[in-house]
Amino acid sequence: MGQERHISHWIFADESGNFKTLDYMIIGMVRSTDPLRHEAEIERICADHGVPYEIKYSSTNTRTVACKQALIDYFCGDDELEFRCIVKRSDVVDLNRYKNNLGIPEKDMAYNHTYQRLLEFNLGYGERAMVYIDDKSRTKSDNLIAYLQWNVTRAADVQPKDSKDFRLIQLADLLIGCVYGELTDNRHPAKLPVHGHLLARRGLRTFKHKCPGDKFQVWHWRPK
Repeated sequence: MGQERHISHWIFADESGNFKTLDYMIIGMVRSTDPLRHEAEIERICADHGVPYEIKYSSTNTRTVACKQALIDYFCGDDELEFRCIVKRSDVVDLNRYKNNLGIPEKDMAYNHTYQRLLEFNLGYGERAMVYIDDKSRTKSDNLIAYLQWNVTRAADVQPKDSKDFRLIQLADLLIGCVYGELTDNRHPAKLPVHGHLLARRGLRTFKHKCPGDKFQVWHWRPK
């Protein structure tokens, strides 16, 4: 993860849910101009909490709750880090719109297009980003990486990465998971205190409505 001069931002992206069998599909990202500093700080927080392994919102290990809350505190307390996500309800997404796209299944093209919109809407004029995406290509039939490389002009490159190796992808997973967990009213003792903590730190009652802002943004997509 080099600090190339022509790159203005690094983006670390992940997802939760799907368009077929679950209520929501959420695609989100963490933006940073100084990823090496954040990687080191997040690693230190995890070590301080005795969590040397990968942090995932989906984990049901209650011993990781304090670490996840500390990572939320770190995100909220550092003005340089930003979070953006798109929430799509599966029951309002018409997958027929995505038929006949070079043989790519409708659900995969919908997934690709949602990723594209997230990146396009959150890369401004003059910005150029290196995009790292949690590597789901091992289990998917989509052509996401090539699709984004071709279609997102402000992305210098898009690369799949193993989330185990990038704490900022894990942070994206944590924040996306918090949104998904609250939307689906997850009450598990390893999850409720985590998404509840994020709500409290952001001064919000729910993620079920649009959450605007430069620091933390939840966008609920609706069909036109």
